[in-house]
Amino acid sequence: MTFSIFQTTVQILTQDIFPIVSSPILWTLLSLFVIALLLRACFPCVTLSGLERRIETVQRMLKEYKDMGPVLNTNDIMSGYINYEQCQSRRVAFELEKRLRRITQDAHKIFSEDHNTSRISYLSLRRVIIISSLSKKLCTLEKDIKYAQTMGLKYRNNQVLELMSRISPDTTSESEEV
Repeated sequence: MTFSIFQTTVQILTQDIFPIVSSPILWTLLSLFVIALLLRACFPCVTLSGLERRIETVQRMLKEYKDMGPVLNTNDIMSGYINYEQCQSRRVAFELEKRLRRITQDAHKIFSEDHNTSRISYLSLRRVIIISSLSKKLCTLEKDIKYAQTMGLKYRNNQVLELMSRISPDTTSESEEV
């Protein structure tokens, strides 16, 4: 019985699977798929319209981060004095905005070069590499904005907890005295 299972397995492998696996069409499609994945990883964005959409997304995220408000020091809250110049979130927002401005300026340079040159330059590898590198920079900037938002919220929550701990010992000591 085992000999017949073995023969059946060998027959299936030699007659059905090997011809499919050794098919040039399959290998061509597989290699095109792998090349497409590699190109997508190396060149995430190749058009200016895609780059502009990503810039708008990052601008919106940066605006949300700025609207989150300054992260205040708890001692400043207690004393009633707020020093906005030394506020960490404003410095971080300024640095993020500066990075976004540099990327946007580079994108506008490419856009102005496209209007001054012929249609053939749209297909140049140099242009695709520059747009892709700007897209990757925008991706890292987007991650940095998300990280800054997370850290700002975490710091703000710690401030609220610290204020609550300053307030709650007084209330718990009053309830223990009764």
